[in-house]
Amino acid sequence: MKLIKSASALLAATLLLGGISATASAGPSRGFAPVSFALTLRQQNNNIYTNATTFYSFTTVKLTNKDILNILADIDYGTNWPSGAKLTYDGNQLVVLDKTGTNVLFYAYSRTDYGFISFYPFEYYGVTSGTYVNSTPGSEKERYFKRGYMDIYDSGYNYNRFNIYGYGLTTEAYNDQWTSTTDKGNESFNFSPVCTGTFDGSSAILTGDINGNLNWSGPSIP
Repeated sequence: MKLIKSASALLAATLLLGGISATASAGPSRGFAPVSFALTLRQQNNNIYTNATTFYSFTTVKLTNKDILNILADIDYGTNWPSGAKLTYDGNQLVVLDKTGTNVLFYAYSRTDYGFISFYPFEYYGVTSGTYVNSTPGSEKERYFKRGYMDIYDSGYNYNRFNIYGYGLTTEAYNDQWTSTTDKGNESFNFSPVCTGTFDGSSAILTGDINGNLNWSGPSIP
């Protein structure tokens, strides 16, 4: 993964994200990447028995950033995030930022009495293709296929209980160009998890897509 690769890009990421405060909790060198969740949760319903016939069914629910933020708020002892709170990824875990993007409100892997979310879209290296020009000016352009991992555990402060985890394919694209004075690039990823376990005590499966994207443009740091 490239999100934690280059210390020389810290200033560029700071410019992009509107100035990460020096007093705020630090993220990776590239900054905090906004993420977008588009997941589908399928939960098994109780069987219905009529004479000699048994009916099986499940309920389908869509999960977006709002739902993930609600789960994290529940894990954080039922807190209420301030208006405009954002869901991001720092190269190691999901991070909730305030609406300005300058202050960390919560790290998703901060285990509490009520759970955690482990989010590793780059959990295991797979294959890559691309080029790396080790000069000034220079460039790096690569595409990766990796295995990701996600684990949602919420024992239920106010929310329905989650205990679900699994793996999936992550595709990552990285493009960076630099000169002696500038550094500009983009990194994006798509993680498609297949997680199984329980939701509110019933069997469940969670599928869908999680996308992250980060752009940077600014001066190079010697």
